[in-house]
Amino acid sequence: MNLPKPKEGKKAKYSLGVVEPKVGSHIAEVTGIPCQSNEFVQELLRGVRLHFDRFIKELKVTFSHHISAQDHNMLCTLPLCL
Repeated sequence: MNLPKPKEGKKAKYSLGVVEPKVGSHIAEVTGIPCQSNEFVQELLRGVRLHFDRFIKELKVTFSHHISAQDHNMLCTLPLCL
């Protein structure tokens, strides 16, 4: 990711939205990037998953309807920068 590191003693002007709070905690611990996992992030990512084929024009519509459970779980944990 190309996010600037927060300066010492200052609050970052951004946060990384993740679905899984434990993943967010680990990312924050390892990278210092502040993460949040709340209802807003979950709803936003739900909307992204619902309209994914509209966001990516090259993606065939049939692909989004035949996505595997493993791929679906991966999409559910994609980070989102807020």
